[in-house]
Amino acid sequence: MSTHGLLRQRATIERATPELQATGEVQLTWVLVASAVPCALQLRAGCSAADEPGLVTELAGVAYLPSGMDIRPQTQGGPGDRLVVAGAIYRVVHVRALGAHLLRAEVRREA
Repeated sequence: MSTHGLLRQRATIERATPELQATGEVQLTWVLVASAVPCALQLRAGCSAADEPGLVTELAGVAYLPSGMDIRPQTQGGPGDRLVVAGAIYRVVHVRALGAHLLRAEVRREA
């Protein structure tokens, strides 16, 4: 079985986009980046990661997606992308390539 055969779930990728309201406030809206993206979401309980010294992030799980997907992690300048899988929303915290065929996205579930 190919690696992509393991991606049995489907995700929607959404990106935060700032919009200036009539009141002068900036509000984030979520814009569709891609839909029906093959993925495999593995949930975890009580997991954390320290990618940089002094920075610990609570994680809900890991999503695996095909390489080449435009998915952006959380950044200093604002929120990163989010995945919607089976109706649940997960904020993308960190993304890295796993070889030439897969992306590994660490995610945090939003309430």
